Amino acid sequence: MAFAQVSNRRFSFRFIFTSSYIGMQFQFATTECFYTITGKELRMENPKMTDAERQRLAEKLDKELDDYIDGLASKGSRYTDGFSPDNWEEEMDKHPAFRTKPLEEGEEVPELIAAMQALKYDEDETTEERAVQYKDDGNHNFKLKKYRWAVDAYTEGIRLNCTDKELNVVLYTNRAAAHFRLGNNRSAFKDVIVARNFNPNHMKAITRGVQCCVKLKLFAEAVKWCADGLQLSSNDTQLKEMQQTAIKLQKEDERDKRKNALQDKNAEKAEEELITLIKERGVQLSSLNDEHNSDGGQPNDSILKSVETHHPSGAKVHLDDSGHLNWPVMFVYPEYRQMDFIQAFNEKSRFVDHIELMFGTPGQVPWDTEQKYSVERLQVYFEDRKTEQIYKVDKEETLGKTLKHKRYAVYNGTPSFILLVEGSNYEKYFLTNQKLVT
Repeated sequence: MAFAQVSNRRFSFRFIFTSSYIGMQFQFATTECFYTITGKELRMENPKMTDAERQRLAEKLDKELDDYIDGLASKGSRYTDGFSPDNWEEEMDKHPAFRTKPLEEGEEVPELIAAMQALKYDEDETTEERAVQYKDDGNHNFKLKKYRWAVDAYTEGIRLNCTDKELNVVLYTNRAAAHFRLGNNRSAFKDVIVARNFNPNHMKAITRGVQCCVKLKLFAEAVKWCADGLQLSSNDTQLKEMQQTAIKLQKEDERDKRKNALQDKNAEKAEEELITLIKERGVQLSSLNDEHNSDGGQPNDSILKSVETHHPSGAKVHLDDSGHLNWPVMFVYPEYRQMDFIQAFNEKSRFVDHIELMFGTPGQVPWDTEQKYSVERLQVYFEDRKTEQIYKVDKEETLGKTLKHKRYAVYNGTPSFILLVEGSNYEKYFLTNQKLVT
């Protein structure tokens, strides 16, 4: 529906259009008379009107128009589509003139974009003609460095499954180029493989394939693709340079692999020697995932894992220059749910040596608000995880001697001990709920 009103000194008229009328009807009044026009009929009313009559007529028409609009709203035909304060950003993103990102995989095409596509990609055109249009769109976006949009355009062209092999080669090769610019090297390599299935001798596909192989560190494959290209064009300078680069990188990669393999072998040998030394010390090794100790016939790889710590520092048991074992050790304080991690606890060091460093000064530990954790009052325990029994440790003893205890096992390469304040209420509570072995 639409309406308008026009007036000047000589006449004024108002007309109304609605979609329900085949023709149109409007009324207007002049200084001489009032007319009603319906279709082709002109009917004159009130040959002469006074100013008061014209004013009443205008008010009557205004009221009829307002009633008509209110009637449309009451029938549920209020306009609800389009922009609103709540959805304007979403609606803007659906508009092709304002959209800033390509469609996501599986996203429904907005109506306005679909309409523009319908205008550009005529359904009456052949499959090949539409595929060419998508290719041209992809090329345009590629030049503008809108590589994701280019990928979408080439993909639409590929989905048409046209019978022109050379056109398919171009679509796949160009999409590979767009993927390559986006860093999607594996997707790009897959595309050039498909392109060469259509035409094994396509030089752009071969060149792009070499670049993808280098990025994917498939240097032997890159050398092979260079050889294929040079058979077709033996004087291709770019391919020759790429071949030399690929051969150089292949040799460096093979050298690095041999070097890493030797390092891994030496590291494994050193760990095996270390484990042998630990076993000679009488220390039992175990893993949280394997309850067998080192005397129970663990497989070799399980033994190696049993000296690996899970702590972020990566600290591991090792031999120092004096031939002493240094262990990563965990001190646990269950009363406050705190712990300390000692990266290198020498097997010849006593527990009291570390406790003095950590608790020798009052107020040194922020969570000990009562300042009851002192060298004199702290008592050390360890737990036998198999029997769930608690054993008391003389803090004057060395770590090496404690680890030789027949009920002690090192789990995941990290000895752990429980520290409690001797004679405290929490120690009594803790030991009441545990099996203390005296």
